[in-house]
Amino acid sequence: MLTKRRLRALADPFAWKAGARRAEGKVQEGLLLIEAGGLGDVMMLSCLIDVFRPLADAGEPITLVLRKESAKAAFTLPPDVRVEIRDFYRLMTDSLYRFRTLADLRAQNFRKVVSLDWRRHPWMDDALLMAAAHGSAFSAAFHPKPWPKFGNALEKNARRLTQLVEAPRPARMIERWLFLAEALTGTKPPPFSLRFHQTLLAVPAEPLDRPTILFSPFVSSRDRQPLPDFWETLALEFQEFDIKLLAGPGDIERNLDFAGMASRLGVIERPFPDLLPLFKAARLVIATDSATMHLASLSGVPTLSLSAAAYQGEVLPHAKAYAPANLKVMVADMPCKGCIGDCTLPFRGERYECVARLDVNETVKLANEMLKTAPDA
Repeated sequence: MLTKRRLRALADPFAWKAGARRAEGKVQEGLLLIEAGGLGDVMMLSCLIDVFRPLADAGEPITLVLRKESAKAAFTLPPDVRVEIRDFYRLMTDSLYRFRTLADLRAQNFRKVVSLDWRRHPWMDDALLMAAAHGSAFSAAFHPKPWPKFGNALEKNARRLTQLVEAPRPARMIERWLFLAEALTGTKPPPFSLRFHQTLLAVPAEPLDRPTILFSPFVSSRDRQPLPDFWETLALEFQEFDIKLLAGPGDIERNLDFAGMASRLGVIERPFPDLLPLFKAARLVIATDSATMHLASLSGVPTLSLSAAAYQGEVLPHAKAYAPANLKVMVADMPCKGCIGDCTLPFRGERYECVARLDVNETVKLANEMLKTAPDA
């Protein structure tokens, strides 16, 4: 059936041609990487993006395309990586925006183009890949993750690329990136630990009046948040510390059951870059599995992640080979782990069963162990 989305995609080759005309006479130059993940994904990519540098010639510019929703994490990338932000959903709804975006990518005349994602959408990130790859000297991606709804379109796109890499399965996202880098460069990436690059960590620690523990209870969907009673118990156990809640815009308004705790403990709401000096001074961050949790763990502060089993095996727990030594992960052992949010169990108080099973007493025990072994203990 010819939907509006399919009709918009039919004009894509005309956008490529328009971009190709603008590229006439330009030197084919540059490595383009495309990453469609969320804020946490971009933060983790920033720690290992160097494994893809051998794909570029010496001094050749590197550009990374991110979705609009991930723009707030772009500051974590090395300063020499140029970032382009694209509105993936607008590509599906705005024909003129789609045409101009695809034409612009083609007009930049990249020499090499690589998608870093296994799961791709044929008319969103894959459309960007097709436009930039048109006329490039080399283009590559994972063989797309099976998706019955879009299988034929994804396979058609994949056949246009120079090289396809079969994603290892099972594998965490970071392991897939390392595998892709080795497959494309022919060189095994050196050992590393997940941590932001030093230029980002050079900020001085923020002066604090008292030893501080930071709670970050909020995520985009309440089903992955432990209930306020869980956090109240933690607050009672660590009364000798100054405890503050970390929140993003609108978090308290969306979670009115936390309003009393927020009023009593105090709330810190800042842009991500401004949290780094605070993290450098804090004794411990206890956080749901979120972008804030990744920001904390990759900055080096002792971080305890309260994680849903739904995403176990995709990102957390990290493999020992590269896991930050300052990060500990609490996750309930569930037979259905790794469901990626496709939960078949009844919810408990708006929460996944695996989140409801997180043991607050075990959390207190692990937090105390981390406080005792922290550098400032």
